[in-house]
Amino acid sequence: MKSKILLATLLCISMGAFASMYRWVDDNGQVHYTQHPPKKGEVKVIPPPLKAASTADEESKRFLELDKQIEEQKKLDAKAREKQAQSTEKKQILKQNCSLAKQRFSQLNKSSKFRDAYGNLTQLTPAGKEAELRKVQAEIEIYCQ
Repeated sequence: MKSKILLATLLCISMGAFASMYRWVDDNGQVHYTQHPPKKGEVKVIPPPLKAASTADEESKRFLELDKQIEEQKKLDAKAREKQAQSTEKKQILKQNCSLAKQRFSQLNKSSKFRDAYGNLTQLTPAGKEAELRKVQAEIEIYCQ
């Protein structure tokens, strides 16, 4: 019952909101604006205002578009954070590799003994030591930028 009364009230209000307006001038030169035309005299009809700039559907579409843009921005932000994390991880790995290469360089300068990739300790010849030092220096240049 209440919804029927509310609907009827809204209809009456909306019908009144779009009623025509009349502009007319009385005998004394006074300008009047009314919703009812005068009984006599010249009348100018003022048309109802144009449709509201945005309807509920347009607002709904606008909010959906904004939600879509927010979601896209969240995805971009997540990708940026992931990229930053990867960059940070890469920097840490480079730093560790740099430290290891410097340690190897220091050990090679102190001794001709060298641990190979399998962990075996081997004695290097002077030419082998020189070649290994060049390799380690190249690693230092790569990892310690």
